[in-house]
Amino acid sequence: MAREEFIALFVEKAGLGTKAEAAKAVDDILGLIQEGLVSDGTVFIRNFGKFSVRARRARKGRDPRTGASIDIPAGKTIKFSSGRELKETLSRGTKGLDLKDFVGNMDFQLKDIKDKFDEYGKKAESFSVEAKKQYKEHAERIGVNYKEASIKLKQLSTSGGQAFKEVKKGFENAFKELKISFKKALEKF
Repeated sequence: MAREEFIALFVEKAGLGTKAEAAKAVDDILGLIQEGLVSDGTVFIRNFGKFSVRARRARKGRDPRTGASIDIPAGKTIKFSSGRELKETLSRGTKGLDLKDFVGNMDFQLKDIKDKFDEYGKKAESFSVEAKKQYKEHAERIGVNYKEASIKLKQLSTSGGQAFKEVKKGFENAFKELKISFKKALEKF
C-alpha cells in the first residue's frame, strides 16, 4: 500500500476531516517512532509489534550494476517483530480486518437469534399461565436487547475509526446480554 492510499484510508477510519489532517497525523506517528528508536533503540506497540535498532557489522558485497566487490561499512538497521494480535490477524487473512464482513456476520447472528425466539413466541399459546408470564418478561427484555444491539450495529457500520472501539464494545455487551436472555428464556421453556 502506497503512502497516499494509506492516508486516504486513515482519513476514513480515523474520522478525520481532510487528507492534510491525516497526513499530519501519519507523519507525527512516524516521527514518534523515529524519536523512540533514536533515543531508546526500541518502540513497542502492544498487539502490533516491536521496532528495534540492530547493529550491522561491516561486510563485503557486490555492486549490482557492475558486479564488482565492494566494502559495506558497519551501520544500524531496523528490525520489526510482529505482535501476537497482528500475527493472528494475518493468519486469519483479511477477513479479520474487514468491518463490512464483521457487521454482516453480526447482523445475521442477531436476526437468527430473534427469529428463533419469535418461533417460540408462536408456541406461547400452548404454554402454562406461569410459562406465558415468564415468556412475556423475557420477550420484553430480549426486545430491548435486540433493539440496543441493532442500534449499536448500525452505529458500528457507519462510524469512523474513533468511535469503532466504543461502539464495538457496546455492541458486544448488548449481544452478550441478548444471548444470556435468550438462554435463560429457553431454559424456562
